[in-house]
Amino acid sequence: MENTIDVKSKDEVWWATTNEYDLEVNGENLSVRIAENPKSTEFFVWNESTGWEEANTETGIMEIVYEAWSNGELE
Repeated sequence: MENTIDVKSKDEVWWATTNEYDLEVNGENLSVRIAENPKSTEFFVWNESTGWEEANTETGIMEIVYEAWSNGELE
């Protein structure tokens, strides 16, 4: 017997994505991950000693990265 499936609708109910960037900002090289889902966005920066760390986007170089991401400049 052959089965038939008729898709009545398809809705995305959740998504999550993480993008990794190798950046040079004002002469400094860094690796950054930006993790997004419908409820939040988190920024991480690579630390040679400890690995991925949650980044403070309110000061320093990560503030520049955050502003560039917010303005769509990292696409």
